[in-house]
Amino acid sequence: MPLKGYGHPPIKLYTDAYLLFSEARLDQFTNLRSTIAVAAIGTVAVLVFALLPAISGVLAEKFSLDDIQTGFAATSYFATYALVTASSGFWIRRFRWTRLLAIGFAAMVSGLVSCAFAESFDWAQYSLAIVGAGAALLFPISFAIASDMQNTDRVFAIKLAAEQLVPAAMLLLLVGTIVIIGAYTDLFLGILLIVTIGSASILLVPDNVGEQQNDSHSSTGGVFSGSFALIGLLVSFSGFAGVWAFLERIAFENSLDAAFTGRWIALGLVTSGVGPLFVAFIGAELALCNGRPHKGDG
Repeated sequence: MPLKGYGHPPIKLYTDAYLLFSEARLDQFTNLRSTIAVAAIGTVAVLVFALLPAISGVLAEKFSLDDIQTGFAATSYFATYALVTASSGFWIRRFRWTRLLAIGFAAMVSGLVSCAFAESFDWAQYSLAIVGAGAALLFPISFAIASDMQNTDRVFAIKLAAEQLVPAAMLLLLVGTIVIIGAYTDLFLGILLIVTIGSASILLVPDNVGEQQNDSHSSTGGVFSGSFALIGLLVSFSGFAGVWAFLERIAFENSLDAAFTGRWIALGLVTSGVGPLFVAFIGAELALCNGRPHKGDG
């Protein structure tokens, strides 16, 4: 019997409240899944670059490379990475993300296996080029997923923290006393393990089928300012990447112990990951204290 003042039985009120609660919990669960996927995919995509000082070192030692040859090894990775990411604007919204990720992970796995057991420098170079192409498929997708989510700032911060802390932990482990096969093979097999585990994140990626290829809010002014910002990042990052790639070799030329160098590189990665964590968990509160709304909140 309906209550006075209500046109429906009380059970409907409880049902509506339960449905609203269920939808909110489902949204939270979906957001958590997507955040984990973004962090895992982004970490795998930058793993080789984050460990590039160590990779340059083991390559130089294994194949007796001079500085120019070591630079070519890094270039083989960066070249394919740059080409694929530069073209991402044409395919990022055109194809299903899960399929692109599967191709990217497969390329990285095959390239890492090939590089781990490479018997010549040329072989290692070609393998690194394949790894770079695979990583370049993953990285833009991690950004696209994050940009489509709520609490974008926090998701980006968690993604950046994972991209620094996971390589740091791996590097600290590898500079320990345990060597399974050898420094060169151990390094690439360790990267392969992280990539294989990270590939499970495909199961958490949201479906992008049916999305519009062109964003309705894009504009000529936005494209111009975005392009200008990217050029600035390119100039800044080029110098940093060059120094980072040769950091281990610089330490080696100055007779610094390899384990000492590895630990300090790992420490640098750790400090790089602390800042994003700071933003992720108290950035919103700081923004509110300054009277500014936090993007993605509410």
